[in-house]
Amino acid sequence: SQATMNAQTKVVRSQIHHKPLQLVKCKAMAGYLGPKPDAAGIVVRKAVVDDATRLADLDALCRKQGSAGWSQTTFANTIGQGTALVLVAERSQPASEVAVTALIGFAAGTMVLNEVNLENLAVHPTSQGLGAGTLLVSEFLELSGLLRGEMAATESVGACDVCFLEVKETNTVAQALYAKFGFKVIGRRKNYYDDGAAALLMSLSTRNTM
Repeated sequence: SQATMNAQTKVVRSQIHHKPLQLVKCKAMAGYLGPKPDAAGIVVRKAVVDDATRLADLDALCRKQGSAGWSQTTFANTIGQGTALVLVAERSQPASEVAVTALIGFAAGTMVLNEVNLENLAVHPTSQGLGAGTLLVSEFLELSGLLRGEMAATESVGACDVCFLEVKETNTVAQALYAKFGFKVIGRRKNYYDDGAAALLMSLSTRNTM
């Protein structure tokens, strides 16, 4: 009904930008409210199986930066799991007179009980610095239950209180992004990546703080 739609459309305060964002219904995921495009035209939504090919292509492109290098099949299978949380970032780009939406990033992980693992994250090299990574991590943490904003209180798919991830030791940009959210380095794994680089194990916990 119109009254229900009006109740579902609301303004929330972004925990990252500290400014209100108008929420709109995302056509690709019924029941999920995602933000309207920000100043860079970026929208984050839940992935669907039809995204798997583009996600695999982007993952392969970002492999040197430390993404997991998942195949199309892996993405499709992960998206189909009930415990998985896969988000994509898209950006509207004008092409002649037709608006084109480009997939520029993703965040993927799995929830087990009260823990979530952020297993794979990437942003297209030409779209880095626009805030897509921040939006992806923010939405991922809210929808898994670690951030307690208004949107997370009504739209969370999980109730996690700790998140783990691995990040390439040489990827200082990603490390700074995670640190901004409160992630701490808790370990190091030698020769973790194909090129011999080490991985830093990081965690974020809200246990005994909420």
